[in-house]
Amino acid sequence: MNRPHMLVAMLYTLLALTRVTLAETPADLAKFVIAQNADAHSKLNSCVYTFTRTYDEARADGSTGIKSTVQGEWKQRGLEKWVRTQRHVQYSDGPGKGQDETLTVFVGRQSAGLFMRGTGNPNEIEYEDIGNLPDAVTKTIAPHLGIDPMLSAFGTGDRWLTDELEKSPPHVRWEAERSADGGGKLLFVLKRFVSTRADAIPDLILSIDPDKGWLVTKQLWYTAKDHLEEEKVITASAEPAGRIWYPSKIDKVRRTRVAGGGKPSQFTTHVVLDSFKPGVGFPAGQFTVASLDFPVGVRLVRTTVTGELVTLLNGENGLKEVARQPWVASTPVQPSAAIVSNSSESVGTAAEPARSQWGTWITATNSVLLALGAAAALTWYFRRNAGLRN
Repeated sequence: MNRPHMLVAMLYTLLALTRVTLAETPADLAKFVIAQNADAHSKLNSCVYTFTRTYDEARADGSTGIKSTVQGEWKQRGLEKWVRTQRHVQYSDGPGKGQDETLTVFVGRQSAGLFMRGTGNPNEIEYEDIGNLPDAVTKTIAPHLGIDPMLSAFGTGDRWLTDELEKSPPHVRWEAERSADGGGKLLFVLKRFVSTRADAIPDLILSIDPDKGWLVTKQLWYTAKDHLEEEKVITASAEPAGRIWYPSKIDKVRRTRVAGGGKPSQFTTHVVLDSFKPGVGFPAGQFTVASLDFPVGVRLVRTTVTGELVTLLNGENGLKEVARQPWVASTPVQPSAAIVSNSSESVGTAAEPARSQWGTWITATNSVLLALGAAAALTWYFRRNAGLRN
């Protein structure tokens, strides 16, 4: 950072700290610190970066754990996200024990989707509010994004700090206090308390550095008084113009709790931003299903807001609907009934229009079986890859 920008940053920090004196309680101070963090986040409304993410397991029993290396590109505008990654996973030592995949994920204003090339059909799930994503998205699509560096620097890793403060239930409270690092530099420490816990200690502790854009620079998560479940260190850097701070590296270590105090298994994730550019404009379709970029001839499975399962064929002239399966709760399939499915993960294919009630029944039965089989396959896949999206 050049000298003029450094002086401006120091002046801004001094003015902000002067305002802190008006905060008379730890809760007031927490609100002030979170407001500064949110203001810094607002300067990063859009950005694009490339990254490398590595994951490694050190199992307590000494067995070989899963290792993965991911290289990708991340584009973000507000809550909208688009990520494309190349990932290699090694499940154990020796040849033939690894897997490579190319994955594209997006979360847009009206829908989210993913396409894992060579594994199955692309999927899209529609919704009404990007600020309140349905469970189908948070459980089957969002995990594939992996660690979100911005959500770690301006949130808890799961939610933005402003949402934590404004939307947490009454039994959750935030407090803050002044602290100092090893060199005596001022830091603010945010603490989250959950009144339903048996102990009175905070379950989450965040360090925020006012000299580094008010970013979260460290996170400690306790699942019990004597057990630090997860530690995350965020390295903050300033972009070349010196006006915007961003998370350039994340080091996360998670440890399982072992009864009797035995050696825990340890899961380590490192994320390094190889390049970073803020204030980027994006084309109209960047955060839509068009960004999945799947080939002509491939079928997209879309779950509508009303729960319908729609199959669309990608042709030379774009997507064309070839099948629609209405969702009907607790209704058994009868010979003349419509196809029933509430699965958002079906990779079923379209069928020709039924020529008789018996044909309709066969079509419906096959479609349901395909939907159930696809859902089971994806469930197996998600369980096998549990933890790898960190």
